[in-house]
Amino acid sequence: MKKKLGVLMIASSLMLGAMPMSTFAAESPDTELEITFGAYAKNTYETTIEYGVNLRSTPSTAKKPILFLKKGEKVHVVKQVNANWLQVQTKQGQSGYISSNAKYTDYVAPSANTNKSEKIVKFAKSLMGKVTYKYGARDPKNFIFDCSSFTQYVYKEAADLSIKWGSNSQNNQLAKVAKKSDLRVGDLVFLRVNGTGIGHVGIYIGDGQMIHATPSANGVAISSLETGYWKDRFVNGGRMPSN
Repeated sequence: MKKKLGVLMIASSLMLGAMPMSTFAAESPDTELEITFGAYAKNTYETTIEYGVNLRSTPSTAKKPILFLKKGEKVHVVKQVNANWLQVQTKQGQSGYISSNAKYTDYVAPSANTNKSEKIVKFAKSLMGKVTYKYGARDPKNFIFDCSSFTQYVYKEAADLSIKWGSNSQNNQLAKVAKKSDLRVGDLVFLRVNGTGIGHVGIYIGDGQMIHATPSANGVAISSLETGYWKDRFVNGGRMPSN
Protein backbone atom coordinates (compact mmCIF):
# COMPACT_ATOMS: atom_id res chain seq x y z
CA MET A 1 0.00 0.00 0.00
CA LYS A 2 2.83 2.39 0.82
CA LYS A 3 4.46 1.76 -2.57
CA LYS A 4 1.18 2.39 -4.45
CA LEU A 5 0.51 5.52 -2.41
CA GLY A 6 3.98 6.80 -3.21
CA VAL A 7 3.43 6.27 -6.93
CA LEU A 8 0.12 8.11 -6.75
CA MET A 9 1.68 11.00 -4.89
CA ILE A 10 4.50 11.29 -7.43
CA ALA A 11 2.05 11.11 -10.35
CA SER A 12 -0.14 13.74 -8.76
CA SER A 13 2.83 16.00 -8.14
CA LEU A 14 3.93 15.70 -11.75
CA MET A 15 0.45 16.54 -13.00
CA LEU A 16 0.10 19.55 -10.73
CA GLY A 17 3.62 20.67 -11.50
CA ALA A 18 2.69 21.02 -15.16
CA MET A 19 0.03 23.58 -14.28
CA PRO A 20 0.88 27.24 -13.69
CA MET A 21 0.81 28.24 -10.03
CA SER A 22 -1.49 31.14 -10.95
CA THR A 23 -4.33 28.69 -11.50
CA PHE A 24 -4.48 27.86 -7.79
CA ALA A 25 -6.26 29.80 -5.08
CA ALA A 26 -7.24 29.03 -1.50
CA GLU A 27 -10.86 27.98 -1.27
CA SER A 28 -13.18 27.51 1.69
CA PRO A 29 -13.96 23.87 2.63
CA ASP A 30 -17.55 24.12 1.39
CA THR A 31 -16.64 25.43 -2.07
CA GLU A 32 -17.10 22.99 -4.94
CA LEU A 33 -14.18 23.00 -7.37
CA GLU A 34 -14.47 21.82 -10.94
CA ILE A 35 -11.46 21.14 -13.17
CA THR A 36 -11.95 22.79 -16.55
CA PHE A 37 -9.27 22.52 -19.23
CA GLY A 38 -6.41 22.28 -16.75
CA ALA A 39 -7.55 25.08 -14.42
CA TYR A 40 -9.88 25.39 -11.46
CA ALA A 41 -13.26 27.01 -12.10
CA LYS A 42 -15.84 27.68 -9.40
CA ASN A 43 -19.43 27.70 -10.57
CA THR A 44 -22.90 27.08 -9.27
CA TYR A 45 -24.91 24.81 -11.54
CA GLU A 46 -28.21 26.51 -10.90
CA THR A 47 -30.17 25.76 -14.05
CA THR A 48 -31.94 22.48 -14.80
CA ILE A 49 -32.50 21.12 -18.29
CA GLU A 50 -36.26 20.55 -18.50
CA TYR A 51 -36.34 19.12 -22.03
CA GLY A 52 -33.48 17.62 -24.03
CA VAL A 53 -31.56 20.32 -25.88
CA ASN A 54 -28.51 20.53 -28.16
CA LEU A 55 -25.33 22.21 -26.92
CA ARG A 56 -23.71 24.13 -29.76
CA SER A 57 -20.30 25.76 -30.31
CA THR A 58 -21.87 29.03 -31.49
CA PRO A 59 -25.21 30.76 -30.86
CA SER A 60 -26.53 29.42 -34.15
CA THR A 61 -27.94 26.24 -35.70
CA ALA A 62 -25.54 26.49 -38.66
CA LYS A 63 -23.07 23.96 -37.22
CA LYS A 64 -23.63 20.46 -35.85
CA PRO A 65 -24.27 20.20 -32.09
CA ILE A 66 -21.38 19.44 -29.76
CA LEU A 67 -23.51 17.14 -27.63
CA PHE A 68 -27.01 16.57 -26.35
CA LEU A 69 -28.00 17.69 -22.84
CA LYS A 70 -30.55 15.38 -21.27
CA LYS A 71 -33.52 16.28 -19.11
CA GLY A 72 -32.48 16.69 -15.47
CA GLU A 73 -28.88 17.73 -16.16
CA LYS A 74 -27.59 20.84 -14.38
CA VAL A 75 -25.73 23.67 -16.12
CA HIS A 76 -24.34 27.05 -15.21
CA VAL A 77 -25.69 29.98 -17.26
CA VAL A 78 -22.77 32.26 -18.05
CA LYS A 79 -24.99 34.86 -19.70
CA GLN A 80 -27.99 35.38 -21.93
CA VAL A 81 -26.48 36.21 -25.32
CA ASN A 82 -29.74 37.45 -26.84
CA ALA A 83 -33.43 36.59 -26.93
CA ASN A 84 -32.70 33.19 -28.49
CA TRP A 85 -29.50 31.86 -26.89
CA LEU A 86 -27.92 31.16 -23.52
CA GLN A 87 -24.19 30.64 -23.02
CA VAL A 88 -23.76 27.77 -20.56
CA GLN A 89 -21.19 25.50 -18.95
CA THR A 90 -21.77 21.87 -18.00
CA LYS A 91 -20.49 20.17 -14.85
CA GLN A 92 -17.96 18.39 -17.05
CA GLY A 93 -16.48 21.77 -18.03
CA GLN A 94 -17.89 21.91 -21.56
CA SER A 95 -18.92 25.39 -22.66
CA GLY A 96 -21.40 26.19 -25.43
CA TYR A 97 -24.77 27.62 -26.33
CA ILE A 98 -28.32 26.35 -25.95
CA SER A 99 -31.72 27.69 -26.92
CA SER A 100 -33.19 30.15 -24.40
CA ASN A 101 -36.72 28.90 -25.14
CA ALA A 102 -38.47 28.42 -21.78
CA LYS A 103 -39.42 24.82 -22.59
CA TYR A 104 -35.76 23.69 -22.43
CA THR A 105 -34.68 24.99 -19.01
CA ASP A 106 -35.99 26.53 -15.80
CA TYR A 107 -33.71 29.55 -16.25
CA VAL A 108 -35.30 32.90 -15.38
CA ALA A 109 -33.41 35.97 -16.54
CA PRO A 110 -32.94 38.65 -13.87
CA SER A 111 -35.11 41.63 -14.70
CA ALA A 112 -33.65 45.06 -15.43
CA ASN A 113 -35.59 46.41 -12.46
CA THR A 114 -34.04 43.85 -10.13
CA ASN A 115 -30.59 44.80 -11.35
CA LYS A 116 -31.31 48.47 -10.76
CA SER A 117 -32.56 47.82 -7.25
CA GLU A 118 -29.47 45.80 -6.41
CA LYS A 119 -27.22 48.53 -7.81
CA ILE A 120 -29.02 51.17 -5.76
CA VAL A 121 -28.53 49.25 -2.51
CA LYS A 122 -24.93 48.31 -3.28
CA PHE A 123 -23.99 51.88 -4.16
CA ALA A 124 -25.72 53.32 -1.08
CA LYS A 125 -23.83 50.90 1.16
CA SER A 126 -20.55 51.84 -0.51
CA LEU A 127 -21.02 55.42 0.75
CA MET A 128 -21.06 54.41 4.41
CA GLY A 129 -18.19 56.17 6.15
CA LYS A 130 -17.68 58.59 3.26
CA VAL A 131 -20.69 60.89 3.76
CA THR A 132 -21.10 63.86 6.06
CA TYR A 133 -24.71 64.55 6.99
CA LYS A 134 -25.82 68.19 6.99
CA TYR A 135 -29.42 69.34 7.06
CA GLY A 136 -30.40 71.23 3.90
CA ALA A 137 -27.13 70.36 2.13
CA ARG A 138 -26.49 68.96 -1.31
CA ASP A 139 -22.77 68.84 -2.11
CA PRO A 140 -21.98 65.64 -4.06
CA LYS A 141 -18.39 66.74 -4.76
CA ASN A 142 -17.59 66.62 -1.04
CA PHE A 143 -20.15 63.92 -0.14
CA ILE A 144 -22.18 66.26 2.07
CA PHE A 145 -25.87 65.41 1.99
CA ASP A 146 -29.13 65.61 3.84
CA CYS A 147 -31.54 62.66 3.67
CA SER A 148 -33.21 63.56 0.36
CA SER A 149 -30.13 64.80 -1.47
CA PHE A 150 -28.56 61.47 -0.54
CA THR A 151 -31.43 59.47 -2.06
CA GLN A 152 -31.39 61.75 -5.09
CA TYR A 153 -27.64 61.19 -5.57
CA VAL A 154 -27.83 57.40 -5.10
CA TYR A 155 -30.73 56.98 -7.53
CA LYS A 156 -28.95 59.02 -10.21
CA GLU A 157 -25.47 57.55 -9.84
CA ALA A 158 -26.48 53.93 -9.32
CA ALA A 159 -29.46 53.59 -11.66
CA ASP A 160 -29.67 56.79 -13.73
CA LEU A 161 -33.04 57.63 -12.16
CA SER A 162 -33.79 61.32 -11.74
CA ILE A 163 -35.74 62.43 -8.68
CA LYS A 164 -36.20 65.84 -7.09
CA TRP A 165 -34.50 67.17 -3.98
CA GLY A 166 -36.67 67.28 -0.87
CA SER A 167 -38.50 64.45 0.86
CA ASN A 168 -41.95 65.92 0.16
CA SER A 169 -41.06 66.59 -3.47
CA GLN A 170 -39.85 63.02 -3.88
CA ASN A 171 -42.99 61.70 -2.24
CA ASN A 172 -45.16 63.70 -4.64
CA GLN A 173 -43.12 62.53 -7.61
CA LEU A 174 -43.13 58.79 -6.96
CA ALA A 175 -45.89 56.21 -7.02
CA LYS A 176 -47.21 55.56 -3.51
CA VAL A 177 -46.64 52.30 -1.66
CA ALA A 178 -49.23 52.34 1.12
CA LYS A 179 -48.11 49.39 3.24
CA LYS A 180 -44.72 48.72 4.75
CA SER A 181 -45.19 45.05 3.87
CA ASP A 182 -45.46 45.95 0.16
CA LEU A 183 -42.08 47.67 -0.06
CA ARG A 184 -39.60 46.40 -2.62
CA VAL A 185 -35.83 46.66 -2.45
CA GLY A 186 -34.83 50.06 -3.87
CA ASP A 187 -38.09 51.82 -2.95
CA LEU A 188 -37.90 55.06 -1.00
CA VAL A 189 -39.27 55.06 2.54
CA PHE A 190 -40.93 58.24 3.81
CA LEU A 191 -41.15 58.73 7.56
CA ARG A 192 -42.41 61.22 10.09
CA VAL A 193 -40.08 62.81 12.60
CA ASN A 194 -42.31 65.36 14.32
CA GLY A 195 -46.08 65.50 13.94
CA THR A 196 -47.78 63.70 11.07
CA GLY A 197 -45.92 65.12 8.08
CA ILE A 198 -43.00 63.61 6.18
CA GLY A 199 -39.70 64.58 7.73
CA HIS A 200 -37.25 61.94 6.56
CA VAL A 201 -36.53 59.59 3.65
CA GLY A 202 -34.42 56.47 3.23
CA ILE A 203 -33.98 53.59 0.79
CA TYR A 204 -35.51 50.20 1.51
CA ILE A 205 -32.92 47.39 1.40
CA GLY A 206 -35.11 44.44 2.38
CA ASP A 207 -35.65 42.48 5.60
CA GLY A 208 -37.45 45.41 7.21
CA GLN A 209 -34.44 47.72 6.95
CA MET A 210 -33.55 50.98 5.24
CA ILE A 211 -30.30 52.77 4.49
CA HIS A 212 -30.33 56.54 4.94
CA ALA A 213 -28.24 59.65 5.45
CA THR A 214 -28.47 60.62 9.09
CA PRO A 215 -26.37 62.34 11.78
CA SER A 216 -24.08 59.44 12.70
CA ALA A 217 -20.42 58.50 12.74
CA ASN A 218 -20.65 57.09 9.21
CA GLY A 219 -23.04 59.73 7.82
CA VAL A 220 -25.03 56.84 6.39
CA ALA A 221 -26.71 54.21 8.55
CA ILE A 222 -28.79 51.07 8.21
CA SER A 223 -31.82 51.13 10.49
CA SER A 224 -34.72 48.83 11.25
CA LEU A 225 -38.26 49.82 10.32
CA GLU A 226 -39.63 47.12 12.60
CA THR A 227 -37.97 48.02 15.91
CA GLY A 228 -36.52 51.07 17.61
CA TYR A 229 -37.04 54.73 16.71
CA TRP A 230 -38.46 54.23 13.21
CA LYS A 231 -40.90 51.42 14.04
CA ASP A 232 -44.08 53.53 14.12
CA ARG A 233 -42.98 56.41 11.87
CA PHE A 234 -43.71 54.94 8.42
CA VAL A 235 -45.89 57.21 6.27
CA ASN A 236 -45.64 55.46 2.91
CA GLY A 237 -43.16 54.21 0.36
CA GLY A 238 -42.29 55.65 -3.04
CA ARG A 239 -41.58 53.72 -6.22
CA MET A 240 -40.20 54.81 -9.57
CA PRO A 241 -42.29 53.57 -12.55
CA SER A 242 -39.32 51.42 -13.62
CA ASN A 243 -38.90 49.83 -10.19
